[in-house]
Amino acid sequence: MALHLSEDLFREIEELSTQVCPEEAIGLLAGEAGGTVKSVLPLRNIAPLGRFLADPYEQFQAERAIKKAGLKLLAIFHSHPWGGANLSPEDLSFAQHWECAHVVFAFNPDTRHQWELRAFIFKQGSVEEVPVKIEGELLLKSNIKDRA
Repeated sequence: MALHLSEDLFREIEELSTQVCPEEAIGLLAGEAGGTVKSVLPLRNIAPLGRFLADPYEQFQAERAIKKAGLKLLAIFHSHPWGGANLSPEDLSFAQHWECAHVVFAFNPDTRHQWELRAFIFKQGSVEEVPVKIEGELLLKSNIKDRA
């Protein structure tokens, strides 16, 4: 499976991440079973700085909206300001309880010129990377884009 994201939806993730910085952004990506993301649903982060935990009621409402729209929960995304796009030990612990992908948007808030987007899925006790395709551009492990 690969995740397919339009440039507009990617920009939503980028904008949300920069707006809430230095906190981590969090949200859900909903779409079609084939991996095409159709909607970004931002959630309020109620965790302390450097961690993420979605507001439970907002998450419930978002999951309900996804189901009502006939879409599927494809991924949970969160940001890593000033960090890399690898899953932290806490992220790995969280990921093993979900069947969807986990997307990490890492960026440098000081410049906004460099970012990295990676997706992972937890399967049978191990983590696998999921390709992310944005507007025809395949972003693979350790591919950092310069947006200057």
